Amino acid sequence: MKNIDLSILGKDPDLSASIKLHIEPHAPISMVSELPGSYYKALLYPDKHILCGLFENVLGWHFSRKDREIITKEIKNIRKKTKKGYIPPTIRSIFIPLLSDFFELDSVRIVSTDSPFFYNDLWKRAFRRKDAGKIHFGGTQNIDYTLVMDKFRFMCENERALETEEKTDQKEEKFLRENIDRISFFYTTPTNREYLFFEGNYECVIKMDPQLVDLLSKTLPQQNMGYLGNSEGWVTLYLEEKS
Repeated sequence: MKNIDLSILGKDPDLSASIKLHIEPHAPISMVSELPGSYYKALLYPDKHILCGLFENVLGWHFSRKDREIITKEIKNIRKKTKKGYIPPTIRSIFIPLLSDFFELDSVRIVSTDSPFFYNDLWKRAFRRKDAGKIHFGGTQNIDYTLVMDKFRFMCENERALETEEKTDQKEEKFLRENIDRISFFYTTPTNREYLFFEGNYECVIKMDPQLVDLLSKTLPQQNMGYLGNSEGWVTLYLEEKS
């Protein structure tokens, strides 16, 4: 397994470098600034939080939330010994950014011959809830083949229970708990989501820590693809260091 260089997190940020980053979308993108309930409104431009996710994705920092919490705690302990201290990043979702104070977005614009346009589509959203027996049970497309007959019998029993007006929610939750190893870990539900499409690229002017510039410069020649917003918004990155 390749070792991941996290040494940058052990020092104070130094935003002395200036770069121009070109981001070319290869598919419609959907960048949201918050997690709403029934509708995901897309941003026209990527913000710092979204770019942070893009950088960490390209660098291969695919850490779990628990690991990110541990790393963040260690950063706090290290920064206590310095004058700058540590300002926790704004957390808008389950993603905890690690590189947010190692760059600042000065400006961003779209370079395109056509006008960008928005449209709505249905997005398959994945959920995981221990108490959502009925919802989880009905929102999974794939189950272990050994569960097919058990599920069929259970559904038949539920139909009979509904006819006699017996409550079945607790039974469904119990069935889910007892068979979770044979049911998809996540259930899915269609959600309205806004997408943005344009032919061209984003041009971002960024103040950045020289060590982060070096990390990206070494990585992008071999791996310059990532995604903006959700995992469907594939993009290519091109870094141009300004003089």
